[in-house]
Amino acid sequence: MAFVYGAIMLIGLFGMIACSKKQRTNPSMQTVAVIIFVFVVIAGILLMRDLGVFGVNNSKRFETERTFYASRGFVAGDYLKTLKPNGKLVILAEPDYATNETVKRLVEAVKDGYGSNVVITSLDLPPVQNEMDMPMSMRMRAKDFDKFFETNSDADVVISAIGLPEDAVRMKYWKSNKDKRPVFFLLYDSGMVSGIGTLIKKGDIAGLVISSPKANYEASAPSDPKKAFDIRYILVTKDNVDQYKDSIR
Repeated sequence: MAFVYGAIMLIGLFGMIACSKKQRTNPSMQTVAVIIFVFVVIAGILLMRDLGVFGVNNSKRFETERTFYASRGFVAGDYLKTLKPNGKLVILAEPDYATNETVKRLVEAVKDGYGSNVVITSLDLPPVQNEMDMPMSMRMRAKDFDKFFETNSDADVVISAIGLPEDAVRMKYWKSNKDKRPVFFLLYDSGMVSGIGTLIKKGDIAGLVISSPKANYEASAPSDPKKAFDIRYILVTKDNVDQYKDSIR
């Protein structure tokens, strides 16, 4: 749009010059020149807005980022529906999920992709005095995930929106019966655990969302979640994990 606004300003400038030459013989050209000037001013303001002269529209940016984030949930849910349809899906999230608007959007997107039987919860971790000093990703351990899976034994599908604990290798999940345990999906790779590619290849992890090497962070988010997803992300499964092995630890 910046190009369009610039073109309008340039055409308007030529128009005002032409009007100024003709207004001596045709007084009505002065009115035309004023109208053109108004359009040039409006185009200039819109151009400066697009260039960020007035600062970034934070609310619009937040909405865009939430839409992109939610698109991961939709694609994950849509994919998991092909593996284990009509089941109970549990999303494992940060403790503030009840008040976090971004996470709420994610849950709705998962429901749109998978189905209505979707619930969200968090790990049962010991409280700390200052969670800013010790984020959840650093506090959670394999035993906390073991407890989660025991508490949610009726889950058919689990999506972890918090990654994996550093000692993930100790999780009982990997050694449990594949026919009885829930399908496990990672919404993102925290970068703290190695061997995720191998786990995907073996089917221990159903899939993972990673950033696309061709991600466009300037584009607006389209309303179609699949199109939004394709702008920034890639769904990695056992079918294409070898192709993206260099992007996964």
